[in-house]
Amino acid sequence: SRLAIGSSKSHLQFRRTMMASGPRSHPLPPIAGSRLFVGLLAALGLDSAFAAGSGVADGWPQSLEFLSSVDDDVFFDFVTPLANMTRFTYTATWGSYYKPVEANATHPGWLRGSLEANPKGGGMRALIFLQPSTARGVVAFRGTDLGSAPSARADTCADALLDGSPLPSDCGPWSNETLDYLARALEFSEAAAREQPDVRWLYTGHSLGALLAEVVAAVRGARALTFAAPAVAPVLRHRTATDPGGVAPWGVAALYNEWDPLRYEAKGELPGASCIWATGRAPLGCRECDLSGKKVNLQIPACRTCFMETHVYAHYLRLVETRQRPLCAPAAGPDILV
Repeated sequence: SRLAIGSSKSHLQFRRTMMASGPRSHPLPPIAGSRLFVGLLAALGLDSAFAAGSGVADGWPQSLEFLSSVDDDVFFDFVTPLANMTRFTYTATWGSYYKPVEANATHPGWLRGSLEANPKGGGMRALIFLQPSTARGVVAFRGTDLGSAPSARADTCADALLDGSPLPSDCGPWSNETLDYLARALEFSEAAAREQPDVRWLYTGHSLGALLAEVVAAVRGARALTFAAPAVAPVLRHRTATDPGGVAPWGVAALYNEWDPLRYEAKGELPGASCIWATGRAPLGCRECDLSGKKVNLQIPACRTCFMETHVYAHYLRLVETRQRPLCAPAAGPDILV
């Protein structure tokens, strides 16, 4: 059996609004399996090293800069497994999106690790995926539950604690220790490293999970590829000893729908790189929300509508499934879509 171990302010405000208006259902479609990185290894010159079974020296690339230049097949061979692992953080853990049939699900060619964080009553959730032949491991963190399960209330409280905001009145069932998702994520990642000392780790997740993944990766000097990360730099500055400016330009990479309000909110506050899907016509509410020249406010109707049309993880799964290539560049540079 598995062992269980117990964002931004506008995102928190939106979460409270959604709780008041009732639960929403957002099905998460699976993505077809990839060719398990064969093209990627060849492109990076790592195929012979992996074939020789050289252990921990194999693992993940030291830089994610290859994402900006490799061909589409190699790009999606790298991204698709991570997208599916992130999906399973929603469907294989307790919460509004839990599917019992996927409780032990994994991506083809990967094993589920014995360690997981999946407290039934609410708390930080994370899964481990292992590929022993390449000495690779992935820790995937779940994002905020927008539904009505107990985990949704706990996530709202954890968002507030992470943001430094006052806790909502209904946070009484959980201790501050349980609600400190960042501390729990760092502990979980350390436990994974102790359990699998010959594995090199990459971190992934969506939304709140993306924030946890990028902060953990920055603290541990590892790689992260995430989906729709909120502003990461303020959390690094206020909650860790890691300087955001010291994160390698291609050490972490966040993928965004071009109209996702969190992309605009995170501008100037991301370490590493970002990859942006140019999706064309703006969904309802997004021009008013994203291009107003004001700070993104997810309490206003236009931003709430835009959020639901762009940020919910099912939309990111569909973008990966289309195999439409996003444009990647260092996050500190000019907007690559301008």
